[in-house]
Amino acid sequence: MNTVKVKDEPGLVRDKESNAILSTDMKSLQAYKAQKNRMKKVDELAESVKNLNDRMLNIETLLKQLVERDNK
Repeated sequence: MNTVKVKDEPGLVRDKESNAILSTDMKSLQAYKAQKNRMKKVDELAESVKNLNDRMLNIETLLKQLVERDNK
């Protein structure tokens, strides 16, 4: 890749072929990836809690039906 440094921006370079501005800050990239992984885990945990809640509601409904049936 053929790049040149961006004036007054130490963490940026410009790709001469595509004219794109690219970051060379690997610490920021690693921090971004770590945050993305943490958020993925939070989303997975939230989905798991939702599924457990749905199952508990189903169990509660079934128990209520059993109690009603036994009381008749």
